[in-house]
Amino acid sequence: MIQVRAALEALIAGLRGRVVNTNDWQSVIALANRTLLTPALYSALALSGEIDRLPDDVREYLGFIHDRNWERNMRLRAQLAEAVAALNRRGIVPLLLKGAVPLFLSPASRIPARMTSDLDLSVEAADEAGAQECLGELDYMPLAGARGMARPQDAGVLELRRTQGIEFGSSTLVERDRLRAKNSVPAVSCPALDRA
Repeated sequence: MIQVRAALEALIAGLRGRVVNTNDWQSVIALANRTLLTPALYSALALSGEIDRLPDDVREYLGFIHDRNWERNMRLRAQLAEAVAALNRRGIVPLLLKGAVPLFLSPASRIPARMTSDLDLSVEAADEAGAQECLGELDYMPLAGARGMARPQDAGVLELRRTQGIEFGSSTLVERDRLRAKNSVPAVSCPALDRA
């Protein structure tokens, strides 16, 4: 139990941009991996200037995971933009959910370090059939036995949900590069996850 607590404390300190002295970086990294915080840990330490205080192998591993996650998030961002553009051409303004919100709203120079595996969008019930048809025209295929649609070339699954009108009413319209979507998340920031 003491080892887990020490790893948690070191991870929390790292997410705050501080390196703690520990001989058990393997446990800290294992915890960061399990909680999907490895890229955010690297980002927080790099931004604070503490990254060079890590052992070389730890810094290299965290950097590798951060860089692969950044590449994935860039691909997810492009995938999201393509889907939103196609929906917009049909007059559909999707509601962004969960990880799609920071991917859509962040400037290209500040793609979030958050790890995500899918893109969650929602449309009003009246738009659902048109949205599915539109995404089908982009070659999205429903996943057998799972929620969502996918294409072999994409970094993640696209989940299209039906939203009741009340949820759309509490969202705000956002635009990026002439693409229009609705934001489901209030403006709250988590610096460790927001850093690229």
